[in-house]
Amino acid sequence: MGAMVQRASSRASPQALETSHTRIATRALGAPTLYFGNIPISVRVYAAVQASYQEFRWISPEGNPIKLRYLDNQSGNQVCRSELQKAIEVSKDKFLVLSKKEWEQVSGNKRNMIELREAIAYRELSPFSIDSHYFLSPAKKSHKAYRLLQRLLYTSKRALLGKWYLPSGRDRFVMVSAMGQALLLARLHYSHELRSLPLTFAPDSIPSPQEVRLASDLLDRMTPPQVSLLDYQDEWAARLSALVEKKPNLTALLEDSLRKAKRRKRRK
Repeated sequence: MGAMVQRASSRASPQALETSHTRIATRALGAPTLYFGNIPISVRVYAAVQASYQEFRWISPEGNPIKLRYLDNQSGNQVCRSELQKAIEVSKDKFLVLSKKEWEQVSGNKRNMIELREAIAYRELSPFSIDSHYFLSPAKKSHKAYRLLQRLLYTSKRALLGKWYLPSGRDRFVMVSAMGQALLLARLHYSHELRSLPLTFAPDSIPSPQEVRLASDLLDRMTPPQVSLLDYQDEWAARLSALVEKKPNLTALLEDSLRKAKRRKRRK
C-alpha cells in the first residue's frame, strides 16, 4: 500500500518536470488513425494524467460491495440494461426517444480517426480552452510518419487543430503538439462550452500606489530562485495511506486477495 501515495524526495525545476514522468501509462484508451493531410498514422492513445488517490467503495453493513441497478423512476420496477432506450430530454420530464437507426444517423460516418485540419502557433491557444491531455504513441508501421510529424511540430513550435472521431461517432475538438519525442493530444472545449464571468467592482476598490508597492514586495518574497512542483503533494491521500497501512487486518486482506487471484489463474 506504500505505492498508494508517491513521495518524491528529489528536487527538480519546472522545466525538468515537463519532460520527466515517473508513472508510465500502460493501458491504451484507443487506437485511432491520425490523418496529417493524406498521410495516415496509426497511433495508440494513453491518458497523460492519472489520479494518485484511492477511490472509496460503498459497501453494505454485511461488508459486501453495492451493485448498481436501474429502476423506473415512476413505477420503481427494475429495468434490464438491454431494455434501456436512448432519449433526449426536450423539456422537463418530456423525452424524445430515438431509434437505433436515428442514432446511427447522428453518429455520422467518421469513426475511430483523428483528422488534423489546420496549424497554429503553439502558444496561441489559451490554457483555459484545454480540458485534458493524452499521449500518442506510434502503432504498426507508422514509426517514421510519427517521427516526421513530431519533428515538424517541435522545430516549428506549432500545433495542429482537428477532430477526434470516437468509435461511437462522437467527435472531440483536439490539438496535437510535440512534447519531447512524443506527440501530445489535448482535448479542447468548444467555444460554446466556455463561460465568462462579468465582474462589477466597488468604486473604492482601486489599489493605491503604496498598496501596489507593498503587494509587489510580498510577491517578490514569495518567488524563489527555483520552483519544484514535487514539493506539492496530496496531503489528504498521504493521510489516508498512512491510516490504511496501520490497519491490523491489512496484511490478512492482501494475502486473501493474493490466494484468490492464484486460484483464478489456475482455473484458466
